[in-house]
Amino acid sequence: TQTCKVYGKLYKAVKSGIFDKKDKDISKFHGVFDSLYIENDVIHLGSRIVIPPKFHDRLLAELHASHIGVVSMKKVVRDIFWWPGITKSIVDIAAKCDGCRRYKKKPPPNSLSVWPFARRPMERVHVDFFEYKGKHVLLMVDAFSKKIWTQLMNTDTTTSKSLAILYG
Repeated sequence: TQTCKVYGKLYKAVKSGIFDKKDKDISKFHGVFDSLYIENDVIHLGSRIVIPPKFHDRLLAELHASHIGVVSMKKVVRDIFWWPGITKSIVDIAAKCDGCRRYKKKPPPNSLSVWPFARRPMERVHVDFFEYKGKHVLLMVDAFSKKIWTQLMNTDTTTSKSLAILYG
C-alpha cells in the first residue's frame, strides 16, 4: 500500500468505509466499492484479490506468457484477480501480440447458406449423384414444387447428354 498510490488510497477508503467520488485515482472503483473488503491487509472483491495498478502489467505478462488466448486468460483470472477494466486489459494484450493474432482460432466458416425461395417451377433445380448397389443415379429436385426425378446413369460421362435429353 505504501508503494502504490492508488492502492493506498483505495485501502484507506475501504478501511474507513468512506468513498470520495471526486478522487480520480479511485473513482473507477465506485461501482464495486460497497463490495470491497480487507482481509489480511489485502483488498478483495468477493473471492477475488484486487490487484494494485503497479502490478497489472506484470500479472498480464505472466498470464500471457503461454499465449493461451483471450478466453483462456479470462478463465484463469475470473475467480482469482480483479481490477477495473481487467477484461479490456486481457483483450488488449492479446491484440498487440503477433503470435496470438497469427494463431488465434478462426471462426468456423459459415456452412449454412439460405437459398432464396423459388417463385415458379423449374426456376431452381437441385442436382446430385449417388451410388446405389453399384449403379450411378442422378437425383433432381425442383425447389418450387419439391418434385423429385431420378435417372439411372450408365457412367458419369453421360450426365450432360442425359440432362439435355431429359430437361432440355
